[in-house]
Amino acid sequence: MPTQTQNVITKEFWQKLWLLLKPFHKKMITLAIMISFFELLKLVNPYFMKLIIDTITDQDKFEFIRLVSFVCLMLATDVFVTLVHYFKDKKIFDFLILIEYYLPIDLQKKLISLSLGYHEQENTGNKIMKVQRGVDRLTDLLTNASWEFFPTITQILFTLCCISIGKSLWFLFLLSRYLLLLPLG
Repeated sequence: MPTQTQNVITKEFWQKLWLLLKPFHKKMITLAIMISFFELLKLVNPYFMKLIIDTITDQDKFEFIRLVSFVCLMLATDVFVTLVHYFKDKKIFDFLILIEYYLPIDLQKKLISLSLGYHEQENTGNKIMKVQRGVDRLTDLLTNASWEFFPTITQILFTLCCISIGKSLWFLFLLSRYLLLLPLG
């Protein structure tokens, strides 16, 4: 009875992948920083929207100049975010094109460096096709990581940080109010 092989991703897989991508470490770190910066910038626009809504709904005093300044800041931030988004996408494309070019050449050089006896015993043409499929899958993995996984993880981390800082500040505010109500003595 044939057994099915399961694809299990282990720590060893990630270590081998990290070693395989050694020439790209600097680019990957730069890209991660750029993605983090972009995702942080995307949080500024909703904040300005909140300030605009607060300014409009403030019944006590309506400041037209303040409203216009928030709208201008929101538009300027949006333009800046779009510009950063362009450069981030350009860096991602450069990174992926470099990987698609470098990896097949490097892996096929390793196949060529094997002894003639190995090539006589094994079906090397079939192995080259498997290597190319592996490179395609690796490229797909890095593409999804660059455009979906890393931005989502960054958004989650920034949100958790904001929530935890907000909760901490709220706790400190309540604690200070409670301590001020205690009699000294």
